[in-house]
Amino acid sequence: MRNKPDNIKNYDFFLWEKLKRGDKTALQRIYREHFAGMLDYGMRLVAERDFVKDCIQQVFRDIINRLPSLGNTGNIRYYLLKSLRQNMLDDAKMGNDLKRRLGNIEGNGFDYTDVTTGFSDNDSTSVASLSFREKEAMYLKFSQGLNELEISQMIGLSDASARELLYNALKKYRSYRDAPPSH
Repeated sequence: MRNKPDNIKNYDFFLWEKLKRGDKTALQRIYREHFAGMLDYGMRLVAERDFVKDCIQQVFRDIINRLPSLGNTGNIRYYLLKSLRQNMLDDAKMGNDLKRRLGNIEGNGFDYTDVTTGFSDNDSTSVASLSFREKEAMYLKFSQGLNELEISQMIGLSDASARELLYNALKKYRSYRDAPPSH
């Protein structure tokens, strides 16, 4: 999934506006359309399903509580994934089993099938050569459809650093993928 076409951006904007006006069907639709993607992303950061589900529920509680003051968004998925990531980090900062909860942040939460969507070759050695942050950026780009600006804001990098991270990850991935097999 590349950058969203205008009609999808318009759909997100329209749906978000309905939500801000208190339309419960808009909230239900957003939940149904994005829950699986949020769960998938959250499980790659922390391999504890109940914890991730609790954090997802908190994202939606926060949205409901902030309805009168919610800002605009043209990409609901980005808003939800960023909110989920922040809720998970906030929970860890509160001392709620930091090491256990966020053990995968520096680990290997993204495997080769996660980050190679759209590539012709799913070579696990190629992806194994990537850092966690490179894997996360590729996952957000190719599996979740976020653009470089959204990725930079999501993982706390400048726009230029996010572009460079993605460029280097793809370059590294391709160099390992295209290398002749060792005997």
